[in-house]
Amino acid sequence: MTDSNTCKSETSDFQQFSRRDCWRAAAGCAAAGTLVGTGGVSKELEAAVEAEQDKTTIRDVKFYNLEATLNDPFAWPNGYAESRTATAIRIETDQGIVGWGHGWGFVKDLGIVKEVILNQSPFDTWRLSQQLAAKWVTTDLRGAVDIALWDIKGKVLGMPIHQLLGGALRDRVFAYACAGYYGHPKDSLDWLKNNTEPIAREGFRYFKMKAGIKDFDYEKQRMDIVQNTMGKDCRIAVDSTTMLTVESAMILGRELEARNIWWFEDPLPATNIEGYRRLSQELKIPICAHDPACRDLKQFVKSELVRQVNPWFGHEGGFSYCRQLIAITSLHGVVLRPNCWSTHLQMAAALHLLALIPSRSESPDQDAPVLEFDRSDNPLREDSILTQPLRLESDGTVKVPSGPGLGVDVDENKLKKYAVSVVS
Repeated sequence: MTDSNTCKSETSDFQQFSRRDCWRAAAGCAAAGTLVGTGGVSKELEAAVEAEQDKTTIRDVKFYNLEATLNDPFAWPNGYAESRTATAIRIETDQGIVGWGHGWGFVKDLGIVKEVILNQSPFDTWRLSQQLAAKWVTTDLRGAVDIALWDIKGKVLGMPIHQLLGGALRDRVFAYACAGYYGHPKDSLDWLKNNTEPIAREGFRYFKMKAGIKDFDYEKQRMDIVQNTMGKDCRIAVDSTTMLTVESAMILGRELEARNIWWFEDPLPATNIEGYRRLSQELKIPICAHDPACRDLKQFVKSELVRQVNPWFGHEGGFSYCRQLIAITSLHGVVLRPNCWSTHLQMAAALHLLALIPSRSESPDQDAPVLEFDRSDNPLREDSILTQPLRLESDGTVKVPSGPGLGVDVDENKLKKYAVSVVS
């Protein structure tokens, strides 16, 4: 992830647009219009926006900083978790309409956010995002604000976000279980098996696990456990969280190919451009970059360094920026599968984005978008902060919310339950 100034510089040519131009760009640009198959914004929608945007202003912003201690701590190649945290951002208009966004740890930036967005129209999403970028606000926080503002716009207009962004290509998305971590502070094969068995019973058809930092024979045993437990019909992806050398990634990659692994995510640091090029040229398994910096994403895509990118939706500037990712990857034939390791609130937002991504097939075995469904220990997800939790359907999919805005309701009593601070 890069600093906000870098992201700003890549998109500065949009800043000259008027409010009406910004809306037309948001609803009818290639990423959310032509590429998705809409061809632009309808006159009826434009008229509705024109009628509402000047009489709706933002009057309040509040951050709920959440934390929950884990009963079953776990680790990944370059970190560990003994608790789970999140920040829910609540933005309210003068008409009492509330929009929600999600991220992590924004306390010090609340004053800047208020300075920029209070008394402004929630319909000026792109302009407000660029003004936040000019004040060095992170893409993470800008994304949370952006999601909340799109939530408000959808509620004002009575439309789901995916409809405002050009129209959904699908009403449900296949999900993969994100699990297969290491026990913390002590790892064991039994720990992995005990954590994988309940997931297999839930009906996931796709699964992503961590691998790469332990002894190679031990890692092979871990993969055996996951593949045997999830069953032969479940596709497995492997994530090394950027901790390998080119040589060790090549060795692991050959093993993954022999196992018909779905994709190989983040084998190297995003800065190792030539390493990614070599892996993509010499390995048959799809190489995936999780979170190259904003300025590097185009290089990864245009230079064919990887066949897939999984940028973290929660860190990439929200819908306003991710529309550009859809355009870039679609034009260059790179599979886009945004990560979403978080609460049901963030997952709901991700579902709207995933509904828009073009694909040649609706099969995740090929290039269809998939939802990352975190299945590690997380009370903020298990005791959902939504009034109606998201759930896996019997066919292995999760339904895209169809109500206005994000299409979900936040349980503020749950927020208060897990809040370590509320900042307003």
